Order: sequence, then C-alpha cells, then structure tokens
Amino acid sequence: MSISPENQSLQDLFDSALKHYENGQFLESKSTFEKLCELSPTMSEAWLNLGNACFKLEELIDAEKHWQKAIELNPLEANAYLNLGNLFFKREMFKRATYYWEQFKSIKPRSKSVWLNLGLAYERLGWMDKALENYQGFMSLDPQSKEARELDKRFRSAKAIVDSNIKLAQNALSQGLITKAREVYEKTIPLYPVSAITHKTFAAVLYQQKEYKDALEQYLLAHQKDPEDPGILINIAIIYEYQKKGIDALWAYHAALELPNCPDASRVKKRLDDLYQACQNQFGMYLDEATQDLRNGRFDEAETKFKRLYTLKELSPSIESTVLDNLAQLKTRKSPIQRAARTYYHLGEKSRQEGRYDQAMGFFKKYLQLMPEGEKAAEVQQRLEEIQKQIGAVISTMLSSGKQDG
Repeated sequence: MSISPENQSLQDLFDSALKHYENGQFLESKSTFEKLCELSPTMSEAWLNLGNACFKLEELIDAEKHWQKAIELNPLEANAYLNLGNLFFKREMFKRATYYWEQFKSIKPRSKSVWLNLGLAYERLGWMDKALENYQGFMSLDPQSKEARELDKRFRSAKAIVDSNIKLAQNALSQGLITKAREVYEKTIPLYPVSAITHKTFAAVLYQQKEYKDALEQYLLAHQKDPEDPGILINIAIIYEYQKKGIDALWAYHAALELPNCPDASRVKKRLDDLYQACQNQFGMYLDEATQDLRNGRFDEAETKFKRLYTLKELSPSIESTVLDNLAQLKTRKSPIQRAARTYYHLGEKSRQEGRYDQAMGFFKKYLQLMPEGEKAAEVQQRLEEIQKQIGAVISTMLSSGKQDG
C-alpha cells in the first residue's frame, strides 16, 4: 500500500505491521498499527488496517470504530466503506450495509463485486427494484460470469411467474376473493419488480383489510413508479391523516393538486386548507425531526422530510431558507467526494493556523483537485497564494540573516 509518512520510521513501522498481517500474525499487526496510529493519528490507512486486524481477531466493535475513523480522516477511503458494508451484511443489518456499499460504489463504480453484493442486500430488504438495478449493473460489467448467467436465467423465470400470478390475483379480485388476492400479491411482489398499477391494486386490498401501514408502503412504491397519478397521492394523504402525520398528509394533498388531472380538485383543496389550519404549528417540530435525522446520519429520512417541507414552502415561508441550507448540507454529507474536500479544507486551515505551511499547502491542493469549482475554491486559492508569500518572506529573512552572519 502506498502512503506518504512524514519520515522513514513511520514507513518502516507500517511495513512491519502489514507484514505481520500478511503472515496471519493479527495480534502483532494490531499492536503495531496501534503504535502507528498513536504516532501519526491523521494517517487514514493506518486506521483502516488497524480495523482490518481487529476484524481478523473477531473484535468487531473495535473494527467498526477504526474504519469509521479512517473515513473521518479521509472520506475517500474506499476500502473502509467496503469493510463496513461487509460487517453490517454479516450482522444481517442490510440497510446499513447498502449505505456503506453505495458509498464504495460511488468511489469505485467499476467494482463488480459491490454491484452483486448490493443486489443481494436489497433483495434481503425486499427492495426488488433496487436489487434488479444492481444485479443488472453487475451483469453489464461481467456478462460472461457464471453468476451473471444464473441471475439472467433466474430473473427471466421470476418475471414469467410474476406475470402469471398477477393475472391470478386480478381474477380473485373480480370474484370478490380479497384474502386470496392478498395471498397471491404477497408471494408475488418480492419476486420481481412490478408496475405501479400492481402496487396500487395491492395497496387497495391491504387498505380494505385495514392494514394501513402496509397499504401506505405499497402506495409510496406506486408513487415512486408513477408520480403523475394524483389518485395515489390522495390515498397516501388519507392514510397519513389516519396516522396523524399532518405535514406528510399536507405534502401529499398539495402534490396531488399540483397535477393537472387531479380528480375532485375542489374537495381536495378544501381538505388541504382545513388540514393546514389544524396543523400549521407542526412545521417547526417536523423541521426539528428532519434536522435530527440529518445529524444522526439517517440521510434518506432527512431528505424525504426536507423535500416535503420545501414543497410546502408557500404554506410556511419562514422555513424556506433553513430547509434549503439543510438540503445543501445533506448533499455534501451524502457525497464522499464533497466530504473529502470539506475534510481537506479544515485540515488545511488547521495546519495553516498552526504554522505548518507545507502540510497546509498539501491539503489545500487536494481540495482543489477534488472541487476545482467548489464554493471555497477561490478562498483556497487565495490561501495558497498567502502561504507562498509567507514562505517566500521566511526564506528571504533567512537569506538576509545568513548574509549578515557572513
């Protein structure tokens, strides 16, 4: 592995720790990497490999902590994301596994295995659209592999089964056999991605059986696939109202009214107005929930809430700027490249303030490599020019002093 240690002793220590690891001496490797992290606490590769050694020793909590530290120091430390995804998949925490693997994929999109792993994780979660998307990505990268051929065969068969089962469910519904239709849909939908109409029909079946939470999930899936159907949004709003989620219901009614083919628009408008009067004091609490989600790393939940609030900005103008700020922050925190740039900027500033100008220049140059048009690019360029002038002044002073001594 290539690193840039400050001196040869750190390089020797790194090489020694790595040799222990490669020879299966994980306890010795761990001890040596711990010493290296103590001597050079900003070396992300040392923390990454310390986590690897802990993982081999089945010290999983410490492994997770060290990999997270590697990411904190270098948000582009791809293998730390990969390892965390593997760890959470092993723990059957599939949603967290997909988060870290998605980060790895954004850094190394040509890695075949991560597409396949994401497909497996999303399938375990029951998110067949995402699973198929990643399986197809894997198959496009390695179409001749055994796994790709097996996946292609499997999904062709699954699609045929799904098409047949949907017809069975529709026949059951036409005969009034609601329970039978539900059983068929429940067996069918996890097999292969289905249309918005199928999700919508299944949601209606669940709603009739008063399974409101499951019905909402199916209506939301239908909305993702057909965002132009106002009827789906109205049904979503009705369930949110039942669940006493006023802001979410407002969003769904508002979104339905924005569509040109909204049925019974006057009734929907009246319901929107009445609901707004009843829950206008909930905007602040909803914004706090979204902000808390962002702080705790629940990015998908935060993004959904902030976007819904932004849709409703006309109803609560005072929150618009805060929502936009949080959406911008969310975009930065979700992107490994932007996180890395932010880290390099702060490290550059810290080094500059402490008078370590060579290090500061290195960090600032890395920022510009990642974000040449970033919001702080002009400021960073100015910092580099100032540092170069300061270094020049120091050199000039030293030369003058030397001449006087002579």
